[in-house]
Amino acid sequence: MMMKFSKFYLNIIIKKPYVFIFTILISVFILVFMLVNIKVDIIETYEVKLETSEGISFVKIDTNKALHNFQNNRVLIYINRNNTIVQINVKEIKIDDECYLLIFNETEKLNDFVGKENLKMDIFVGKESLLSRIFLRGGKDYAQ
Repeated sequence: MMMKFSKFYLNIIIKKPYVFIFTILISVFILVFMLVNIKVDIIETYEVKLETSEGISFVKIDTNKALHNFQNNRVLIYINRNNTIVQINVKEIKIDDECYLLIFNETEKLNDFVGKENLKMDIFVGKESLLSRIFLRGGKDYAQ
């Protein structure tokens, strides 16, 4: 059995490397195809303070930190990424003179975060291909 395999390997791979080269080319093609087609989220992180008024939870963001390309109503709120992360939908966005107000639907999920310091919010602003994220930007965020 081992002799048959070694003869096969010797004839196909060593003497005629076409199969080996074809396998390598197919593997590289599949890798590049996957890198182009896999999309990852682009996230912007803001430090915020969660407030409630009349049963409505909202967050204020300074207008200097513009919410450009806010794509969907989904945001993540957390204090530390290693602990609890709450995903919540934004009901509406109001633009005030000095800040943006993000008003949330589900206030009961946010009870643990009301009035806390160092609260962070991740906003999804787009998608990009894995190829562009890894090779063109080197894995760095847009803010850097």
